[in-house]
Amino acid sequence: AETARALGETLDVEEALKQVAKLVVPGLADWCAIEMVDAAGIQRRLAVNHSDPSKIELAEELSRRFPPSPDAPFGVPHVLRTGE
Repeated sequence: AETARALGETLDVEEALKQVAKLVVPGLADWCAIEMVDAAGIQRRLAVNHSDPSKIELAEELSRRFPPSPDAPFGVPHVLRTGE
């Protein structure tokens, strides 16, 4: 119900997904990252949340330092390529 309310409060997709990431942690998971592919096919992280707020910046820094290869046989790139 809270997720539906958060999604209904704004027409801004990015803001709505940031709210969803906040709702998921800690009720459903210890951390949540939401990524989307834009119209140009570029993968972007829209939101990240962690049950330990000090680890949010660490997750962002790891993503910046070690971006996934589009050809990776695992993770988000694999899902985007295969749908699995």
